[in-house]
Amino acid sequence: MTGRGLLKRGGVALLGLALALGAAELVLRLVNPFGISYHAEQRRFADPVSGPLVEVTAPLGASRVTTRRLKPNYEGDFGFPMRTNALGLRGGPVTREKPAGTLRVLCVGDSVTFGLGVEEPQIFVSLLAQRLNEKVGGGRRVEVINAAVPGWDGKDELLYLRDEGMQLAPDLVLLVFIPNDIPDLTTPEEEAQRRADAGLLGQIFLTPRSLERLYLFDFAKHLYWLRLQRHGDLERLARVRNFEQNPLALEAYRQILAMMAEVVRTGGARLVVVDTLGRKYMRRFASELGLEYLTILPGVGATPPEYRLSEVDAHPNPACHAFIAGKIMDQLKWP
Repeated sequence: MTGRGLLKRGGVALLGLALALGAAELVLRLVNPFGISYHAEQRRFADPVSGPLVEVTAPLGASRVTTRRLKPNYEGDFGFPMRTNALGLRGGPVTREKPAGTLRVLCVGDSVTFGLGVEEPQIFVSLLAQRLNEKVGGGRRVEVINAAVPGWDGKDELLYLRDEGMQLAPDLVLLVFIPNDIPDLTTPEEEAQRRADAGLLGQIFLTPRSLERLYLFDFAKHLYWLRLQRHGDLERLARVRNFEQNPLALEAYRQILAMMAEVVRTGGARLVVVDTLGRKYMRRFASELGLEYLTILPGVGATPPEYRLSEVDAHPNPACHAFIAGKIMDQLKWP
């Protein structure tokens, strides 16, 4: 066969491959197996231009740090509908000044408290508002405010309470703790080890890549994530922080918690720690700082399967949000 013939045959093969891949991409977008559009929705949510998040800088000690807030008066749909009010908080309108005769509860946390993946009425914050109002009576009204932003850690929560949250004059602040609220003190050596543990596939599918715009790539990634989850390795390999393994990181969080406690007390409110996974160190920190302590799922390492959004997303589903609301109501001594 001549060189020209080989080139022609190669071109036909490449065209056939391109057409097959294009057809597969179209089918995946139409059929959406396993709900793989979830990955695209998460990327849209994190988009700094069209998404709901905005970065701001704020002073902390002698330096300035970057934190994230929600854009005010934002509406969007990312597989779940969401809106923010004029104060940049998820939910309906909230006045900066507390209405007379109102008991105000401020819920501070990350994506769990925000209610990532679930509709507004299903979030435990919304359920708490209903149940507390049923309980209080006597002409008083309880207003429960969702002051949470996906990706926040203890530092971000401290900055929000100091700069904005306490201006709302809450009577009670519920600090919803997740183990990844602990500061990231990962060393370069630890990060290199994590990447080595992940292997080649992990490095391909656990780090952002331009190929993520393709459903074909997301489909392959989703299958890989499912395999990791079924072997109990997804959270271990996907995490980029050392969370609670480092005593220095734990001490740093204890100091952050102490500063939060001081900010809340100075503002005339009560700070209650809601420990989602019942960590012993958090119970100890709360005791040392004289804080009330509630626990949701003590002794578990991650969200149980029946309470997860999906096999590859450990965020609480509506059933878990209802469970969280019930556990808080069972333990909360106020009002």
